[in-house]
Amino acid sequence: MLQPNAEGQVYRAATRFALIAAAGELATSFGITGWPTGEATKAAKSCFQAWISARGGYGSHEEQAIISQVKRFFELHGAVRFANWGGDSETDKTVNRCGYRKLELGETEFLVFPESFKNDLAAGFDPGRVAEVCIQHGMMRPCSKEDKTHSLRPPGMKKTVRFYVFTEAVLGGEE
Repeated sequence: MLQPNAEGQVYRAATRFALIAAAGELATSFGITGWPTGEATKAAKSCFQAWISARGGYGSHEEQAIISQVKRFFELHGAVRFANWGGDSETDKTVNRCGYRKLELGETEFLVFPESFKNDLAAGFDPGRVAEVCIQHGMMRPCSKEDKTHSLRPPGMKKTVRFYVFTEAVLGGEE
């Protein structure tokens, strides 16, 4: 019933469902249930699959929650909290700015300030873990293996600023 990439919680649940199946089959062999052989195993498998479906899959529950939170942030704020990179600062009034939106090689990138990343996107989670999950799922592009942020000079500024760079993958779609 398990997939090779199953998370620890899924493995523990599967062992409990297997124990239930074994107890049911044992009870059947003693003539207690009146069920045909294999029925308890079939029922336990069905219950396990329903649990997996309700849980959202075999992967890490925390990882799924991180992906959901990050995607939701961009769905809610992708058009309003990001100033246009190279836009006219006089006409482009961004309220509660958390970064910039930039067109790079025909794709939209979202450049997020480190404090906004930590306090908005990663709220409730370890920011390092959030960055790792986003990179693994193609939602974020690191500068290098060691450095998750990019040093860029925003239009009209003299100094460089650190940014987390997110790809269009944060806007949804299937992986």
